[in-house]
Amino acid sequence: CAPDDPREKPLFWCVFTGQGGEAAVGPLFPDTFLAEKHGLRMAVGVRLSCPHPPLDELLQVSAYDGSGGVATLEVTAQYGMPPKLNISLGGPGSNSLRYSFPPAAPPQSPPRPPSPGSPPPVGPPPVEPPATAKCTTSQKLSASIDNTANSRSSVYNSDSPYRATNTVDGSTGTMYLSENGQVTDQWLVYDLGQNSIITSTKIGVGQNPYGPRNVRLESGDSQTGPFTPKWSFQISQIDFSLQTFNAPADSYPVGRWVRLFMLDNYGSTNYIKVMEVEFYGCYA
Repeated sequence: CAPDDPREKPLFWCVFTGQGGEAAVGPLFPDTFLAEKHGLRMAVGVRLSCPHPPLDELLQVSAYDGSGGVATLEVTAQYGMPPKLNISLGGPGSNSLRYSFPPAAPPQSPPRPPSPGSPPPVGPPPVEPPATAKCTTSQKLSASIDNTANSRSSVYNSDSPYRATNTVDGSTGTMYLSENGQVTDQWLVYDLGQNSIITSTKIGVGQNPYGPRNVRLESGDSQTGPFTPKWSFQISQIDFSLQTFNAPADSYPVGRWVRLFMLDNYGSTNYIKVMEVEFYGCYA
């Protein structure tokens, strides 16, 4: 903001005019700043004039030299605005900035206590925030899926035995395969029958490297969504096994429809393979 020696010609000056928070930069006169330098830091003392008396207080403006010629002004006021504002002066070639100071809020008086014998205040009682949904007991939820296009992103062959329904048939001897070459952003949509709370899910994957790796559990209001991400996890490379993934915070409301979104697999360029999917929790 200025050279080390106040007698030398400075680079620019910083002035707050007080008109709606305008600020401009230009030559800095030696007698208008306080040369309080610590490395690349220099403090500049200015005074703000504006129609709001609470804002007509001494400000402290500290200039920080940033990379690429970007300078940052740190403005501190005694009151009438947030205690500290970080204002970026912009990149090279920028020579002005504008900031509108909010008017100070009028002080509020504390509520007056009721006088003895006065009637109680009229109005509904305060509403307590709803408690977090929890399951007192956890059980296997009834999940179904069909073989339509709304239930899966792709399938190996519509006439093949690798259908999406294989993931809920209770057997790890059957499997679902995505379409050949579809190995990222594949998904399966399950119907839990009613609004539910999930405490954990179990997923059985095929042999490495076909099994899904990074998975996201999502919920929706219908089979076609829209879907909201709930939590994410990573499946290990364990062949032909059901792996358990606990929901964060012990339980998670998901509604009726759940989408298993598989971001990738463990390196196969052929397909994603899933044998079985189970959900545990309770009905909301």
